[in-house]
Amino acid sequence: MKRMDYEELHEIRKMTRRGYSEEAADEATRQASRTETEEQAAGRVVSQAGELGYSADDVALLPDGITVDAGCGNPMAVAAIKPGESVLVVGYRTGADIFLAGRAAGPKGHVVGIEESPEVVSTIRTAARAADLGTVEVRVGEDENLPVADKTFDVAVTNCAVTFSFNKQRVLREILRALKPGGRLILCEPVLRRDAGKEAAATVRTGTEFLEGNLMADDYLRMLKKTGFKKSRVVDETALPAARLRRDDKTAALLLSGVIDDAVLPVMAGALMVVKVQAIRP
Repeated sequence: MKRMDYEELHEIRKMTRRGYSEEAADEATRQASRTETEEQAAGRVVSQAGELGYSADDVALLPDGITVDAGCGNPMAVAAIKPGESVLVVGYRTGADIFLAGRAAGPKGHVVGIEESPEVVSTIRTAARAADLGTVEVRVGEDENLPVADKTFDVAVTNCAVTFSFNKQRVLREILRALKPGGRLILCEPVLRRDAGKEAAATVRTGTEFLEGNLMADDYLRMLKKTGFKKSRVVDETALPAARLRRDDKTAALLLSGVIDDAVLPVMAGALMVVKVQAIRP
């Protein structure tokens, strides 16, 4: 399988940005036309959140219109954010993690989220104002070029952000730059299982060609060490629901184009898991 060049990757990135923008617009439409089925919809939201490791209490803390379904897990479960800490949320997608981080950091903390789509940023800013979370700030920017100052944050978290970058090492370097000495990173990313069979692994690689293959947990540990992080370790492992793959804009694009079909989703999910990796900036 050929390695995709920058132009191809850039086109995919633009397509994905459009997908997130359309998702934000769709959510605004849904919020404007609620019906008597709202209670059933809320139940589905809690169910989807549970698949990804979020509790009903987590969902209850989120402003209206903010969901967790664009992540691959719950990095907040192991981030242990303390009141007053400064937190960087990289590629927060629908915004759930930035609000949970804001609640945990409290009024003396500061949370900055970075997202590519201006439409998504606008949605999150509106929700932050409505929730009166003045300590939450959102900025338009790319994960590979974070619009933040050096040595600013106590904690950084990702949620499916690194895996969707075409330059993963650069994202890690940018996060290292943004953390204070002694600051901690929590990566929450999907990886290939060590025991995934060759056929299943090949299916995953075909289904995620634009990601240039899927990494294993050990690959992340090596990349973190190469970047300059210390004390890197896997702190949690969970399954990746097949339903999560279907909701992902990039995988959905491959389904729509016929590159993959519905039958491979359970195979792909079975070959993957979500790891949470903690690392420290020296």
